[in-house]
Amino acid sequence: MIDEGFRVDSPEKAAVVMRKYRSLAQRKQQNDDLAQKEHDRIDRWLTGANASVDAQMEFLHGHLSAYAMSQRASGVKSLDLPDGVIKTRQSSGTFEVDKAVFLEWAKDAKRDDLMRVSYSPDLATIKASVLVDGSNVVDPLSGEVIPGVSPVPERVQVTITPDMEAIDLEGVDDDELE
Repeated sequence: MIDEGFRVDSPEKAAVVMRKYRSLAQRKQQNDDLAQKEHDRIDRWLTGANASVDAQMEFLHGHLSAYAMSQRASGVKSLDLPDGVIKTRQSSGTFEVDKAVFLEWAKDAKRDDLMRVSYSPDLATIKASVLVDGSNVVDPLSGEVIPGVSPVPERVQVTITPDMEAIDLEGVDDDELE
C-alpha cells in the first residue's frame, strides 16, 4: 500500500517514518508476546484439565482393546456398538531403518538393489555451466535450448529492520509524516 501523495524524500522524513515503523513493529511484537503468553497459559490449563480424562480414557481403551482381541480370536474383526465402532486390523511386518547405518552397510556390501537413487537439479552447476540468451537457457556444448529451465533476472530486495530495543517515548503522529 503506497500512498502516491506521500513520499520519503529526505533523511529527516526517513528518520520519522522509520521511528513510526519501529513503533508499529514494537506494538506488533507486544501483541504477539501477549498472545503467546495466553496460549501458554491456556495450554497449561488444558493439560491439567485433560490429565484425569486422559487417564480414564487410557484405562477404558485398554479394556476395550482386550475385549476386541478376544473377539478377534473367535473370528470377529469389528464390533459395531451404539456409541462407536471397535476395529481390529492386522498389519504386515515392517522395518525400522537407521538410514545412515543402513546406507553405509549397503554401499560397502555393494547392495545397490536395496537403495533408491534420487536425482535433483544442481542449481549452482547449472548457473555456472549454461548461457542465457534472452529468455532462453542454452547448453553451450550443444547450442540447444534447455527445456524446463528459465532465467530469473537479478533483483534488489529491501529489508527493513527496526531497532526493537529503542524506547518509544512518545508516539509518532501521522501529521509528522507530512
